[in-house]
Amino acid sequence: MVSQRNVPQSVATFNYATYHTLDEIYNFMDLLVAANPNLVSKIQIGNSYEGRPLYVLKFSTGGAKRPAIWIDTGIHSREWVTQASGVWFAKKILDSYGKDPSLTSILDNLDIFLEIVTNPDGFAFTHTKVFLLGLHPPGLAGVYNNGQISG
Repeated sequence: MVSQRNVPQSVATFNYATYHTLDEIYNFMDLLVAANPNLVSKIQIGNSYEGRPLYVLKFSTGGAKRPAIWIDTGIHSREWVTQASGVWFAKKILDSYGKDPSLTSILDNLDIFLEIVTNPDGFAFTHTKVFLLGLHPPGLAGVYNNGQISG
C-alpha cells in the first residue's frame, strides 16, 4: 500500500508497518538524525540522474579513519520491501545500541553507512499512477509492465 498519511513528527510516530514514498523516507531520516544527533548523521553523497539527492545515514560513535560497513537497500526500486527493510534497520541500529552487546561492539569499532534508497528516480516513479496502473509513459517503448526491456 502506498502511504497517504500526515507527516510524522517523531521516530516514535513513524508507521513502520507500511510502505513509504521517497519524501516520507527522507523525512524519516531527518527525524532519526534529530532524535539521535550524537550517533547518526545524514550525508548527501550526490544527485541522481533526475537531480534527486542521494543520502546515506552514517552511524558512528566517533573517531577518525575508522573501518566501515556499507549497506544499501532499494537498489531495485519496485521492490518496496527493501526500502522498508532499510528504514527498519536504521531504527533497529539506534534502538539496539547500548543494549545488544554484538551491535554495540560493532558500532564502537566501526562506522555503518546505510543508503536506504539507492535508486531514488526509479523509486519515485514506482509511486506514480503511470507505474501503478501499468501504463507506458512516452519514451519507454519496449519496456514491458514487468520491467523487462524487449529487444
